[in-house]
Amino acid sequence: MNLLHHIVHILTASSSARRNIRQCYRLRGYLGTIPNYHTFNTTSYLYQTLDMAILHHHNRTERFSRFLRTCTFEFLLSLICLSCYAQTTSIDQLISYPENTVLVAAHRGDWQDFPENSISGIKSCIEKGIDIIEIDVQKTKDNKFVLMHDGSINRTTNGTGRVGQFVRDDLKKYRLKEPDGKYGNEKIPSLEEVLLLAKGKIVLNLDRSANHFDELLLIIDSIGARQNVILKGISRDTGFNQKIAENPDGPLFMPILLYMPQSKLTTFLINSEAVIVELILANDTSYLSSQKGLHLFKKEKCRIWYNALSKKLALGFSEKLDAIETWNHLIAKGAFIIQTDYPFQLMQYLINKGLHTRPNGWQDLVLTNLPKKEEVKLVKTPVGVVDRKIGKQPNVDKGYHIIKEGDTLSHIAIKQKMSVAGICALNLNLTPTTILKIGRRIRVR
Repeated sequence: MNLLHHIVHILTASSSARRNIRQCYRLRGYLGTIPNYHTFNTTSYLYQTLDMAILHHHNRTERFSRFLRTCTFEFLLSLICLSCYAQTTSIDQLISYPENTVLVAAHRGDWQDFPENSISGIKSCIEKGIDIIEIDVQKTKDNKFVLMHDGSINRTTNGTGRVGQFVRDDLKKYRLKEPDGKYGNEKIPSLEEVLLLAKGKIVLNLDRSANHFDELLLIIDSIGARQNVILKGISRDTGFNQKIAENPDGPLFMPILLYMPQSKLTTFLINSEAVIVELILANDTSYLSSQKGLHLFKKEKCRIWYNALSKKLALGFSEKLDAIETWNHLIAKGAFIIQTDYPFQLMQYLINKGLHTRPNGWQDLVLTNLPKKEEVKLVKTPVGVVDRKIGKQPNVDKGYHIIKEGDTLSHIAIKQKMSVAGICALNLNLTPTTILKIGRRIRVR
């Protein structure tokens, strides 16, 4: 079912020929990622058909559309051949998933088991069938690119200094920090190493790339990895309309939207023809995440990437506070891709909900130890209404005791390992003969 929405779009298309030809490129690229695709009669024929359709594109309108419509039967048969490939290995495959799919983007790889932005962390995600890995790139003194989130190497390696102060070969001297805080044997990887590793196996989202698109494209082309890369940046700064139009066969250029009024969103989506945008919203009051806004994204066939890491990114929610609640809210807000620090747990959760196919060789996980808010309810006490977390005592100062039915000063003194005289000395107007009123707060320390 991975190609269904593209097929329906082409066979019922009333949109621009430019968008149709983009769909052809994507379908053809997706077929090319399937091992031995040419051994299937239907997929091989479809690949040739798409090639011919692209050649005929100069005729635009009727001839182009009529030619595509003659391929209906081959398109549908191809679904049968393609449905068994669950792991995302290319941009074309990624954007071909049906609407009831949510994909997983691992933040800096598998950093809970391996160093962040490391070869081992990327391999772990590939082996376990994660769809996308978000990695960070920084530029060195000799104009090379390495994987590093921070501007310096202080936090993640046994070295110190700014990335831009080193030539790339010198950075190889330093070791990456493991999750336990110790330094292992892994070195800072170059972008080329990572592209070679990911090519044909997984999609990489290059964060911190917006100021280096042209330089990065040269490196991506040298590896032949256009189908395995997403480049992103804030839409107003990076000329996405032009980049998307110039690169129909990849990489995927993804605008980041922080804010956009209703009056401009439709124009932006139509002109850019963006197929995925990342929404970074600190609360849920934006037009972009409203029902009208989400309907517009769907109408223009643009899907949404959310970052679940913190409140300022995820509509006021955070998976660090409550993972399941955050994921559910983002799914309800039209998430197609969720970036997470818990990629394997999110994958299992999506499998359980029927929103993701089971990757080849997937080992089921028990979803325990995820961040979860303790249930809070209001509890009436003699000293007022307080918040009580289920399973925990009320937040009352341990130096005081609240009188309950049956309490006597003798009982309280025994419990507190004090004398009655000692308790009376701590409380004005309290004597050994005072009648204790339920709810009275007396000092015991």
